[in-house]
Amino acid sequence: MFHDSLVLPDGGIVHGGTTFDRSAGARRYDGIVAPFVLDGPINGEMFTAWVGQCLVPTLKPGDIIIVADNPGSHKGLPARQLIRNAGAH
Repeated sequence: MFHDSLVLPDGGIVHGGTTFDRSAGARRYDGIVAPFVLDGPINGEMFTAWVGQCLVPTLKPGDIIIVADNPGSHKGLPARQLIRNAGAH
């Protein structure tokens, strides 16, 4: 399923899909899951919203998550907690 909007913790909604500036997604052995396209930079709040609303529903207990790049927005404790609460690492 392609996601084109996220609900932020403050209730704001972020839409994507018009200029295709940034994208997020996860790769499994059998394909891509949780794809999302965002117009503009991905900050910690948006990354955490993507993890909770797009990635976590695809996770299974024991899954291992590897972040392929190293921006500060991907290092937040809230996103890590969402992944661990889903039983993944």
